[in-house]
Amino acid sequence: ARVDQAVVVQAHRETCVGQALFALSMHGLVADPPTPQHGALARVDERGFRPKGVEHYEGQDWFTYEFPETPSKLYIFQFPGDWSEREYSRVRLVDRGGIDIWQGGVEYWHSKVLFFGSRPDVTPIEVNFTSYGRHRRREGDIFDYSQVEVKRALEIYEDTYQDENWYCLTHTVDLASLLSYSCIVDLVSGVAIDYPYFTWDEAGTFQQCSEEVQQKTIKECHCRIFSDRILELVLLEGDRSALPPDMDHKAARLSSQRTSDRGLSAGRPSGARCAGGCFDFWPCAHGGCCATLRKK
Repeated sequence: ARVDQAVVVQAHRETCVGQALFALSMHGLVADPPTPQHGALARVDERGFRPKGVEHYEGQDWFTYEFPETPSKLYIFQFPGDWSEREYSRVRLVDRGGIDIWQGGVEYWHSKVLFFGSRPDVTPIEVNFTSYGRHRRREGDIFDYSQVEVKRALEIYEDTYQDENWYCLTHTVDLASLLSYSCIVDLVSGVAIDYPYFTWDEAGTFQQCSEEVQQKTIKECHCRIFSDRILELVLLEGDRSALPPDMDHKAARLSSQRTSDRGLSAGRPSGARCAGGCFDFWPCAHGGCCATLRKK
């Protein structure tokens, strides 16, 4: 049936999907019935994220949002079909990095989280927290804005390796319960809302500017902190306590040992991790709680 214009206008106000429905109705086209993805995106809107339409990059279509008060970005992969039918049963923490032995520091390090489906035909999902770029800072900013992605995983990092200069270490465990893609989108947006800034830098600005940080109520966050926040929500307590340490610390220690052996000093401070703490449940877009969505 043809979409009623008043209904579509309301959908436009409530969800990013409404923008597509609005365009269809204005051209007199037929729109598909609402799908469960509307609920997950409605939760994103309720948290104050500002919808910016649909984008295409990295071969994927994304629902794009800005944070409530900053130009920080949230990108959500536009999965076709029913989001609630795509269920995930396992999660993988990936720590990757490389040591620049000549400079006495770490040239690259990054952490991310991957979700794997309960069936082989379910596409793996990656949750990624990065800097939105130093060049996008506004006057007076002391940190980069953050960029959060929920996307189709292009690489699943099955091989763990570590040599003299580089490492890729993974830790894969079962989720506390099955999670749908809708639920993953919901919990990621719920965590992301508290972290509009990427606060890590080699100068240790977050620690040095503690007074300004407190005045602006900025919470410390980098890729591993964000990964830990996600994992704390989806794992049982025993699995959470068994997570490996932040590899940035390990890389810094390895670098310090090697450079000391050569009579040099390590020039890069290690990144800090937030204190512990966890959520016992997460309110889900479908009602109830993600942790009890479907027990295995």
